[in-house]
Amino acid sequence: MIGDIRMEEKTILLNNKNSSQLIQMNKLLFVTTSIHDHYLDFITKDETLISQGTLRELENKYSELIRCHRHILVNINAIKSIDKKYHRIYFWESQNIHCNISRRQYIKVYSAWERHVQMTF
Repeated sequence: MIGDIRMEEKTILLNNKNSSQLIQMNKLLFVTTSIHDHYLDFITKDETLISQGTLRELENKYSELIRCHRHILVNINAIKSIDKKYHRIYFWESQNIHCNISRRQYIKVYSAWERHVQMTF
């Protein structure tokens, strides 16, 4: 199951059968469904971590994570740019990693990111 621990920076507790691990929200780029049933892949700049859970559970618990595709939640704080032509998200922490935005979710994601940028800067 997925939980969180409040410290100075927001973290997500990832639980697997054999171990538990903390991931800092500011390191997380996006979360996608895994090829294994009922597992999620947490993508950071440096690694991919796997944990049990659902995207809906994360989406409801963390306001920073917004759905950009049926099987992807993106960390709105990690978005550097959005490619309007190809519907892709690029991240601050990595030049090589990107994720796609579905046509259905594009306006919602772009609007949320625009509001976030205006509030942040």
